[in-house]
Amino acid sequence: MTVTELSKITGFSISTVSKALSDSGEISPATKEEILRVARETGYYDKAIKRKKRIGQPKTVGIITSD
Repeated sequence: MTVTELSKITGFSISTVSKALSDSGEISPATKEEILRVARETGYYDKAIKRKKRIGQPKTVGIITSD
């Protein structure tokens, strides 16, 4: 499931769906709740949270050497 597919299912624009998923204050609470409800029902919400947690992990390796 993609944001585009979620947009088609809910009838809201891709931009509005994206704002709802990122918890933006730019859309009404009712719109946000409707989009999140459909996202949960389709399993999109859970996948997005897992992806966000995975992306948030640092991927830096430090190397300490001496002269």
